[in-house]
Amino acid sequence: MSKIKFYKFGLLAEIIAVIFLKLKFYKIIKRNYRNKLGEIDIIAVKNKTLIAIEVKARKKIRSFEEILTKNQMNRIKRSINIFYAKKKYYGKYDIRFDLIIIKPYKLPLHLKNYWS
Repeated sequence: MSKIKFYKFGLLAEIIAVIFLKLKFYKIIKRNYRNKLGEIDIIAVKNKTLIAIEVKARKKIRSFEEILTKNQMNRIKRSINIFYAKKKYYGKYDIRFDLIIIKPYKLPLHLKNYWS
């Protein structure tokens, strides 16, 4: 797959993930949030929980370890901490880290609380 097709597949995956989350009554706060420490694909809220969501588009999955590395998880964790600190009104919310995997012609796989 060319870089352009891969990029478009990733963008489409994020759009699918947002629609999927909205259908499950998540409130989308931010998409593609970036700061000096990293990036978070989707930041959402549901039931007093602030959720950092990483979206991965894959045609095949060999193992979950190849999808999201410890280094990526740590960057996302640091990024959500900056977001959390700047947005005082989320002060009493719990924080959760989810992973959504998008595969062609399949429903999204939503792994809640994938890491902590």
